[in-house]
Amino acid sequence: MKRMLLVLVMAIGFAGAQAEEAVKAPSFAELLPAKTMMMFEATDDGTDRWQETALGKIALEPEVQEFFMGIMGTIDAAYQNAGVNVLGMLGLTEEDLAGIRLSNVGFALVDFQMGQMPKIDAAFMIQASAGGDKLGKILESLRNATAMFLPVQLKEANVAGAKMHTLELPNHVIHIYAGGNQILVTTNRARMESMFGAARAAGTLQTAARFVQTKARMNIQKHAALFYADVPAIYERAIGIAKQMDSDDADEFHKMWRVLGLDAVDAVAFAEIPQGRGFRTEFAITMRERRGLFSVMQQGQASHRFASYVPGNSMIYAAERNNFGETFDRFVALAGEVEPDLVTDIEEGIAEANNLLGIDLRNDLVGSLGDDWALYVGPPDGGGLIPNIALFVSLRDKTRFRRTVGTMLDALKPMAEKERVSMHVGATKFRGHELEFVELAETRGDPIPVTPTWAFGEDFVVFGAWPHAVKNAVMKKTNSMANNPDFQRLSAEMPRTAMSSMYFDAKTLVGWLYNTATPIIQGMGGAANRAIAQFNPNVRVNLATMPTADVIVKHLGGAMTYTCVEPDCIRTGFVSDYGAAFLVLPVLAVAGVVAPVVIMQEGANEGSRARWRAMDAEREAAQARAKMRALEVEVARTRAELEKARGQLNQTHTANRDLANKLTNLEKQVAELKKMLDDK
Repeated sequence: MKRMLLVLVMAIGFAGAQAEEAVKAPSFAELLPAKTMMMFEATDDGTDRWQETALGKIALEPEVQEFFMGIMGTIDAAYQNAGVNVLGMLGLTEEDLAGIRLSNVGFALVDFQMGQMPKIDAAFMIQASAGGDKLGKILESLRNATAMFLPVQLKEANVAGAKMHTLELPNHVIHIYAGGNQILVTTNRARMESMFGAARAAGTLQTAARFVQTKARMNIQKHAALFYADVPAIYERAIGIAKQMDSDDADEFHKMWRVLGLDAVDAVAFAEIPQGRGFRTEFAITMRERRGLFSVMQQGQASHRFASYVPGNSMIYAAERNNFGETFDRFVALAGEVEPDLVTDIEEGIAEANNLLGIDLRNDLVGSLGDDWALYVGPPDGGGLIPNIALFVSLRDKTRFRRTVGTMLDALKPMAEKERVSMHVGATKFRGHELEFVELAETRGDPIPVTPTWAFGEDFVVFGAWPHAVKNAVMKKTNSMANNPDFQRLSAEMPRTAMSSMYFDAKTLVGWLYNTATPIIQGMGGAANRAIAQFNPNVRVNLATMPTADVIVKHLGGAMTYTCVEPDCIRTGFVSDYGAAFLVLPVLAVAGVVAPVVIMQEGANEGSRARWRAMDAEREAAQARAKMRALEVEVARTRAELEKARGQLNQTHTANRDLANKLTNLEKQVAELKKMLDDK
């Protein structure tokens, strides 16, 4: 949190601060006008919820802390060797950052105008729930530090009765206020006045209908992070700029925007929402009506009818409700609206494929398929290197589908022979199910390492790359996905209207990936350290301390992603115990680095702090010595230039004297000659 605070504060500029009594500050949306184009806000409710998540518990594991603290120690050693002390350069210490807890950080783009000099109406805010009295000191230190490097001039100003500082830039005057427990930064005076309540008669973003409706559609009561964009406002400004540049192109783009149905979109939003034991991460597009591009997507509720066939320990299980025939028809219709010639091209391509295969792709193949689809990736029973992968599809007309597949295979055989590939269609029975498969090989006998296989149930078909995978899919299971407690819990937290969903068993997936990657990474340790030694022989990375998989996976469970298609909204989300779970693996890596550092810093004893202060003092002394040596070199160079200039000046004086004497002699000779002529 300390390092994040430093980055955020550095990003906003530098100003003095006034000591004021801390008061509860309003939310960012309450400070912004109703017509704000774009806003991002991150909040912390002070409950330490993150530490209760799976990632927080992983970060607290001793083995994880040891590994990442070793890496951070290596990085610190590299900085120490280079004589770099970032905090010291900025006039700050670890104590200046201790105890600060951010409760709200926000950025907003209210408006922008293009021209010879673009104008941006933007605002930035930081609020602290603890340690807010230190924000002013930090800004003051940063201002003093940068005054030595940048030619900035900060002026005092009074806006809406509040004392603040301004920074004049081309076409903008940045206003910076630090008071109580918050910092506010705007790109113009009017925005700062509005944030202080002097110009909120038109309402705020917090009460704007579009903003309120978007939060309601996403079921947001409170959020850890929220991004919101007013699409019509952004488009109106953007199309106006485009027309100034090229009216014809802008009109064509505007037409395409309408055809695709984008002109019906109200807002785009992304939110990290506390829910259950973890978070619900959701991206949403709200609209007045679903048409154009969005009409291709169908409403419906995903069926988990195949969950009883899926092993309960599968790494991935996905289900979807979709009529692909209707989806295809809607896509062709939309393509015709975009470009009429596209429909002709599509129809000609389909007709050619129909002739080659001897079937009607739309009616015979796609038309015989049902609306329920499911896919899973799971470890084979008893273990194995290659996971089982199977695809389930419901059937409307089983007889027509089988006949269509047979016709296609007959048509494909001669085409395969032309490509020097032999095809053999075989069949077998397995525990009451009929299996069909295709053996493939090059004509010279080289194998092709897949055997496409499918089996039929009463009203469905299941596909796999090998007979073994399909057999595993149709076997009866005592521990199936249908009775997996984690899957049941996450399904209950997911919206009921989801037309597709995907379940991840992070315990199995991460464990498999981690155990596969760790030996490879550790095997590269020697080469990595040899490469590092070329730059700094005192730095080494100890990969032997990488934590074992068991300390990581014991905290992991499942995660569920979903998509909901509704008349006025399309939502894609992720429910998990991790937070931002759609980035499970990257977040795991980042959190593993950042969290232990913060935790260890908070728990450091006084002896450790003393050592850090001693190291800081030594680095500051090294910097001072380096600066002194640089100044000594500059003094010597300047002295040499001065002596050279003096020598050149002396030479100039001598030359001037010689010329003056020469001129005197010449004038004397002229006078003598003139006198001689006069005498004659």
